Amino acid sequence: MIAAPPHKEFPLAFAAFIISHADADPDRRAARFAVHNEQIDEWLAHTNIPIHIVSMNYQKGDYRTDPRITYHDISARKTSAARHEAFKLFYGSEAEWGVIMDNDAMLYHAPQHNSAYGLIREMEQQLASYSGLGMFVPIDPRKMPFTQKLASDAFQSNHIFVRHMDVKGSMIFVRNFRRAGQTEIYPDTTYDWCEDGKLAMDAVAVGHSVMRCENIVLKEKGLASSAFGAADVDRKPFMQAANERMVQEFGPPLEMKASKPHLLERRYWLTQVWKGPTQLIVPKP
Repeated sequence: MIAAPPHKEFPLAFAAFIISHADADPDRRAARFAVHNEQIDEWLAHTNIPIHIVSMNYQKGDYRTDPRITYHDISARKTSAARHEAFKLFYGSEAEWGVIMDNDAMLYHAPQHNSAYGLIREMEQQLASYSGLGMFVPIDPRKMPFTQKLASDAFQSNHIFVRHMDVKGSMIFVRNFRRAGQTEIYPDTTYDWCEDGKLAMDAVAVGHSVMRCENIVLKEKGLASSAFGAADVDRKPFMQAANERMVQEFGPPLEMKASKPHLLERRYWLTQVWKGPTQLIVPKP
């Protein structure tokens, strides 16, 4: 294994932790690194936060030498296990908040995209205002329109977070629960499907809030399939099996949706276990 540059500590409010698997196929490897390098360029250009890369199957020429980047070489493993390693590194860091993401995850940052990367700078100026926030994700533009909402006065003037359990694991903002003296949560490595949804359930079960930030929009530039598995398979049977397992683990009133039996019906469960408000509004600094 190629040695990575030495570890460096950046005692800042935020830090990024990216899981990055280098494909064995040369063409796919080159395509993936083209996207990943674009990702790194964006995070370096638009934020001042340190970037930690959980690197798998890297070769000598794959490492960047920017002083804000630290590589952590590990053996190749499935997505949930790689994210688990990223969470471990984050909890052991000095950062108050971590951005855990895949190696193609960015934020749209044109004027119509509201705070975009600026959310980090805005939050850093008033961290105490987000004390009730445990974990949040950006808007997934494939699932909801956002242009009119983000342009409205309320969203221009405030950071708005709403309860959201449909977590997409490609980018998750997480509080450093260890530093906060709260229960740490980790991706469940026994799940190959719906592991991000399981993470959200585990968070809520121990009292953390899980929300969507209405001021940032996810941008992904992934390939048609991933190093961790093909994207063109029928997902529903795998999702149903994983979600049925969650029903068994968490118990009633969690159940499967009658109309879409591969999905969870969480409403009654959330009524019992959710602690605190379902919305957080913080004026921008």
